[in-house]
Amino acid sequence: MRLMTMAGWVPWLTDTLDVGDARQAVFDTYIRQDSVLLAPGEAGRNETGRGRSWKGPWHPARLLRRACPLCATDPQRGTGLMWQLPIITGCGEHACQLEPEPDVMMAALGLAPLTPRPVDPLVAELDRLTHEGLATGAVTLPGRTVHVGVWFRLLRTLLDELSMAPSQVGVRSRATLERVWQATGRPVRAGLRVWRPYEQLDWPLQEAMLHAAAVTLCLAADQRIAPRGTLGPALAEPPHERV
Repeated sequence: MRLMTMAGWVPWLTDTLDVGDARQAVFDTYIRQDSVLLAPGEAGRNETGRGRSWKGPWHPARLLRRACPLCATDPQRGTGLMWQLPIITGCGEHACQLEPEPDVMMAALGLAPLTPRPVDPLVAELDRLTHEGLATGAVTLPGRTVHVGVWFRLLRTLLDELSMAPSQVGVRSRATLERVWQATGRPVRAGLRVWRPYEQLDWPLQEAMLHAAAVTLCLAADQRIAPRGTLGPALAEPPHERV
């Protein structure tokens, strides 16, 4: 029963649910202790106390009350707990985008039409990895299979790196970040001007960051970028195993 609650995912999904006065320390440990694209220690330090208070990894500024429009047509189906967190874009079963729950309920009652929208294939693969971790406790990446807790930390660290200004990092990392964003078809940082923790971004920006993370995984797996971080090797097949 405990694993069915958010508390059951401590310390894997989040270090603690009671960050108290240690918010900065939790951020630095959970998100900046490792690295993915950037060289170890290259991310530096950002103060999380500016503006809205940071409440911990994956803690949404406001719950995303979303639902799957296809799941909603089955009266025996409920609403996924993870759908409320800014970590999932679509329904793992139907590969369609999650929509605002009021809109889905109106459509299910026949009061307003709602056409399911497919999730971008790369983002759908990112969602699939997260669903795999939640269902099995492990995530199969090109470099190795990792514990779901490592996956959550890797993903959160990657999202943090993608939100950084290229001018904040070295030449090699800057080129990598710019290549990722160019491949997304979006402006660098999705237009974000002032850095804020992922949890404080509005959903459209979070969605853009998830898209960039999905593109990163594809580029790394295809050897088109070379992740330099401590967790980077998990994203690419080891050279001695390539055909």
